[in-house]
Amino acid sequence: MLRKAAGVVALVLVGSLMAAEGKPAGKESKDGKDGKEVKAKVVKVDPGKQILSVTTAEGKKLDLMVGKDVRFVGPRGGVSSAGLKDDRLVPGAEVRLILDTTGRHVKEVRLPFRKSTKDKKSKDKKSTGKS
Repeated sequence: MLRKAAGVVALVLVGSLMAAEGKPAGKESKDGKDGKEVKAKVVKVDPGKQILSVTTAEGKKLDLMVGKDVRFVGPRGGVSSAGLKDDRLVPGAEVRLILDTTGRHVKEVRLPFRKSTKDKKSKDKKSTGKS
């Protein structure tokens, strides 16, 4: 009985400490959730200079320096090791950028789904049909 009471007291203390920090109890702040999320469309990618050019949904044009600490995350949560050389970063691709609290530095780039190669193959077969 004493162990249960001590366990309950410990849970209450941990919960109150988490609430005091402004975080809900039981939920850790994941990397990227503390910043600002911006929807953007890729205009140009320059892997040599580490620059990603985008236009935001509001119409702003941004040239962002992408450091080595920036994470590239796919739509299902997988992390891309290719960085700016990822085949999903093409002009016209819609991405979500996680910026730091100041809104000046990129912390994470959320990538779109890859274009299906099945669609390309089926179109090629249709166009190469016998006439």
